[in-house]
Amino acid sequence: MPPAVSVLRRLAAWAALLPGLCCAGGCSWWPLRPDPAPDALILSRRLTAQALAAQSRGDLDQASRLLETAVRNCPYDADARARWAELLWEQNRPQEALEQLERALQLMGPDAALLARRGEIHLALGHLEAAWRDAHAALQMDCQLAAAWRLRARVLSNLGRYPEALADYCQVLRLEPDSPEVLKELAQVHWQLAQTAPGPKRDKHYYQCLLALERWEEQLEQQPPPLELLAWKGRVYYELGRPRDALLVWQQARQRGWSNPQGLYWMALAYWQTGQVERARQELAALLSQVPHHAEARRLWQQLHTAPAMAAVPPSAQGGAR
Repeated sequence: MPPAVSVLRRLAAWAALLPGLCCAGGCSWWPLRPDPAPDALILSRRLTAQALAAQSRGDLDQASRLLETAVRNCPYDADARARWAELLWEQNRPQEALEQLERALQLMGPDAALLARRGEIHLALGHLEAAWRDAHAALQMDCQLAAAWRLRARVLSNLGRYPEALADYCQVLRLEPDSPEVLKELAQVHWQLAQTAPGPKRDKHYYQCLLALERWEEQLEQQPPPLELLAWKGRVYYELGRPRDALLVWQQARQRGWSNPQGLYWMALAYWQTGQVERARQELAALLSQVPHHAEARRLWQQLHTAPAMAAVPPSAQGGAR
């Protein structure tokens, strides 16, 4: 066979295989994805840089317009789409952010960080199965990615699978030991586990919850702790049978304007348990002025006004609230 004929037959065979390869590779197969024209890509990068500058100034609307223009002029710039998705998320437009992340992933191919980010948006939208799939896929690609472990832990928490969530949070803290948000979520998991754990295990989870809250507080450095943290910390102390410690924390919160109705009720209980009946009455009066029909507070109010000056410890507070 002449060499020219042989070459032509090989080329014909490759041409016959090409449609099958295209179908197998899909849109991510690089020869089928149009490369952006150099001028379009340069313009897109310039617009992206301008958008980041606008975002740093707090002008989110301008930043969003610039990134939208970048994507419109260069549809294949995955980085611009990913950045626009983050901005849309900041603007509380999660569905649009999700669409841009999905397109960025189609253009870029599998990326663990983008998968984890998409999963977070799925979770915020209540798509637990999709969030789980993204977390699993991201961990398959990069088992050292803290964001993927945290995403899976949050999905498990939402499903009420707290022991499994706790194991994943341990992995997150191994990779990011000082994240305030993670420490807060870890405290929530221990709190939930304490609600159903028996005896000593319950107290163990309360202690672990307290430890996470204290570590969260340490990460704030010189900033005053959030009222949420103080209120929660006081409640854990109370559950551990330490009403005086609970009062010290709650008093700090009270001085800063904390007036959560249920928190004031627990504060009144702690005052009563420590023999400070008049202080308990004051807190109940403040609570009932806010919520006149608070049933538990009204019952306690009646007890306090029929009790002697040194009231007995309320039955529900024997040994600490349980």
